Amino acid sequence: MNEKQKIPLTAEDYVARGFKYAEQGNDIYYINGIAKVENKFDDLAIEDFSMAINLKPDTDTLYKAFYSRGIIYCCRKGNYDLAIADHCEAIKLKPDEAEAYSYRGLAYRRKNDYNNSIADYNEAIRLNKNDAFVFNNRGLVFQLIGEYEKAILDYTMAINIKPNFIDAYIGRAKTYGYKGDLERVISECENVLRIEPNNTEAKYILSQSMYMRGKTAQDFVVRGNTNLEKGNYEEAIRDFSVLKKQYPHFYFTPTAYFLSGCANIKMKNYELAIIDLSEALRKKANNDIISSIYFNRAIAYTRKGENDNAILDYTEVLDENSNNSEAYRDRGLCYYNSGDYQNAINDCTKAIELDSKDFTSYTNRGASYLAIGRYELAMVDWKEALRIEPENAQIINNLEGLRKMLNKIHMVEI
Repeated sequence: MNEKQKIPLTAEDYVARGFKYAEQGNDIYYINGIAKVENKFDDLAIEDFSMAINLKPDTDTLYKAFYSRGIIYCCRKGNYDLAIADHCEAIKLKPDEAEAYSYRGLAYRRKNDYNNSIADYNEAIRLNKNDAFVFNNRGLVFQLIGEYEKAILDYTMAINIKPNFIDAYIGRAKTYGYKGDLERVISECENVLRIEPNNTEAKYILSQSMYMRGKTAQDFVVRGNTNLEKGNYEEAIRDFSVLKKQYPHFYFTPTAYFLSGCANIKMKNYELAIIDLSEALRKKANNDIISSIYFNRAIAYTRKGENDNAILDYTEVLDENSNNSEAYRDRGLCYYNSGDYQNAINDCTKAIELDSKDFTSYTNRGASYLAIGRYELAMVDWKEALRIEPENAQIINNLEGLRKMLNKIHMVEI
């Protein structure tokens, strides 16, 4: 027989190999998982880490398995809920290890749960005050929620710990940009280029800042609007930030807060959007856009799960224009999310009266009817939604699930 010919393994062989793994210790699956992570076989690595966890090894290996699987879920798979669950288990096992707090903070940040993210980074820093990456990551969260001074302090701490930390210099430069401080932005980019002369991000920010330094207020208005229309939201926010900082009394500045808020919604920076839009209202923006400010702030509140605040803003919109079908539709969703199903039904009904092809309102009214046990009416609404969007998989599944439920409880034959 050719020595290279592979002989099939028997059941006995597998048993023997299993005993061999057991003799090596329960961490064999963890070790195999790490090897697969390094080769980017993420699903196989998850299987190995899960096997290691199921074997209930020593505390150290169990901690590492939860911690490593959580990192894959967060950084490679984008499943932040599973990542948070794994890091919670790791923290239970070793509550004095900073790393699990750090990565759970990252998962919370990517879910836009900034309060929990900051809390975890605070704990990670308490346990280890010399981790530049944690300061940098907390700085980013502070930047995202508009606490720019705290962000700058954290980026500075990261640089003090790790003097050539490019990401921290870039983060600090962007934060100064959001504050409208062009000279500091230029200085930070020059620091980066002294460390890494070919850094493309620093070169780009520097060139934009040098360009902006010589421009008038009207130039920033035009360029900000152009960037917004092109979908260059970060650049638009930077333009409007300079306008807000350097030209606080310019006639267009209140509108700049409004447009900056809209750009932040597109960037999913909902906390910053609310700050900008609230400031636009405080600065008495043009009456022509007041309704749009309330509408967009309501969107930001909804995305943050602050349904009560969103309802108040949608009501302001409807007080201005009682024929705004989108405001009824979206307020109806907020009522639904708050468990106020009758008001949700009322708003969806009004939206449908104004727009008979409003797929979302039929869908949400159907869900509201389902919640209060009006199953036949839910069926009617979802059928109408399906008529509007015949290929919508979610509605097809909703209808199928409702039919099965009705048949099961013998309410009606459909």
